[in-house]
Amino acid sequence: MSIRRRQTKAGVRYDVQWRLPDRSKRKKTFSSERAAKQFERGGRTELETVYQSWIASRPDLSAKVRRGYEDNWRLRIQPRFGN
Repeated sequence: MSIRRRQTKAGVRYDVQWRLPDRSKRKKTFSSERAAKQFERGGRTELETVYQSWIASRPDLSAKVRRGYEDNWRLRIQPRFGN
């Protein structure tokens, strides 16, 4: 990902540009550099980190449901998307 600053009639804008696995480009525009940096950083967060944070935030899940989520993660999602 990269952030590019540009001037418009409405003021300064920040473009975040990245490539998809098929090598096509995507771009999203923000009015503040802070928002652009947050978006850029979010794209670099590993899915496993997000999952672990989410499962830890759900103490309300029963043992059976939690085990089902963990099994689905371990067997189906992590091997392909975990890293």
